[in-house]
Amino acid sequence: MATTEETELSSLRPTAPQRRWLTVLSENLLGLARDGDVSLATMRACERRGWCEFREGRFPTEHAGKQWFLTDAGRAVLARTKPRR
Repeated sequence: MATTEETELSSLRPTAPQRRWLTVLSENLLGLARDGDVSLATMRACERRGWCEFREGRFPTEHAGKQWFLTDAGRAVLARTKPRR
């Protein structure tokens, strides 16, 4: 059974073929991360659909269009949308 986040995510239809780096997932993922605080469940649901990729790093750091933010688990993560193939 899908979680609420996964159900909401499944209704999203990414539009741009060339994706930009996410600043905070809030704007692109239904406001689930309004304060830059992204749940790991949301990240994984996004990743499974091939829309985003995440990797851990140090926080705070922002450079060259890459945005780092804290997850709900307090881990720093870099988010990047993946281009559609």
